[in-house]
Amino acid sequence: MPWKKGSQAYLKFSPVLFYTMMYLNYVLLPGVNVGLFVYFTANPNYKLKLFPLESWIVFFSIICFTRITEFLSTLRKIMSDDARIYLETRKL
Repeated sequence: MPWKKGSQAYLKFSPVLFYTMMYLNYVLLPGVNVGLFVYFTANPNYKLKLFPLESWIVFFSIICFTRITEFLSTLRKIMSDDARIYLETRKL
């Protein structure tokens, strides 16, 4: 369900839900994945070259890093402006 449409009860908490899910999807979860990648790469107890999914881990970490970068560079401004304009027009 879009966060801009629905019943009045839903529209009361939908902006908060939208922002929470946006930050969870673009910052928190990819940040945790990048953090785990750095931890397992820096920890000498883990031999990643012996792990069969090493290339997938590196690829997925790069995707997570680019997702964080994309959010911080473009998406945050676009979505914040869209939400601000919508909420201001709704008040009028």
